[in-house]
Amino acid sequence: LKLLLTRADVAAGLDPLFFLSQKALPKELTNIKLKSEGTYNGHPVFIITGTTNSTPVVVKTSNGTLTVPTSYWTWWIDRTSYLLYKVETSTPNIVKPVSFGTGASRTVQNIKGTLLLRHTISELKPDANIPAGDFVFKPSPTATRRLTTEEMLNKKGK
Repeated sequence: LKLLLTRADVAAGLDPLFFLSQKALPKELTNIKLKSEGTYNGHPVFIITGTTNSTPVVVKTSNGTLTVPTSYWTWWIDRTSYLLYKVETSTPNIVKPVSFGTGASRTVQNIKGTLLLRHTISELKPDANIPAGDFVFKPSPTATRRLTTEEMLNKKGK
């Protein structure tokens, strides 16, 4: 991700798919709090906040160093289903090179601003019709049960 950020100006992290693909939150995510409970598009939600890079990260690039500033996160999570409705990230004090003019009179100037990234989930349709039996392991009729190491040791000890 650091390489994508420095070379292609692509930033990614903690988007809605992150929560479906990871088992734990990143260690960089700190200050997680239940800010409040409210509504989003008429749905009752938990509003959770957090911070990444509470100490700015310095990345070495071919042009020197780049400081990745602190980002402030907010998630709107359905209070009943715990499905995610919206994610918003605010990163103040971002410096971006902006090109002005055309041809030989073209100049590049660094402009400071706040980067606002917003993921909005427009529709949620959980598949609530999954039979409970689908989550029960059913071994193949031709499967052979093998003892675990612990079971083998316990058997020898008896």
